[in-house]
Amino acid sequence: MAGKVIFKLQPPATFTEEVAIPVPGGEPVKIDIVFRRMTRDERVDFMKRAADATPENEIDLFMEMVAGWGRVDAEFSREAVGLLMQNYEGAVPAILAEFNIAHIRGRRKN
Repeated sequence: MAGKVIFKLQPPATFTEEVAIPVPGGEPVKIDIVFRRMTRDERVDFMKRAADATPENEIDLFMEMVAGWGRVDAEFSREAVGLLMQNYEGAVPAILAEFNIAHIRGRRKN
């Protein structure tokens, strides 16, 4: 059936989601995370590797999952990601959970 295309089988390479970052002693702070889109098989493989992350490869895994961020006081870089991991231990679990959920549920309505 021909007509106007409303659904693309090849989605954009990235998508942005708001993620609440836990702040010790304070309220969570919402930042924008630009995620790299993965196919189902790629995401399953990534989640397995993320479950076995070590201090030596955790920044590499994060950079594989995230393409950028917004509402953060530093440009997105390996060094800034390292600071995030050192200063906000709950950030990566929150970001990883949102990455996984966002692939399944799609964008939320505001």
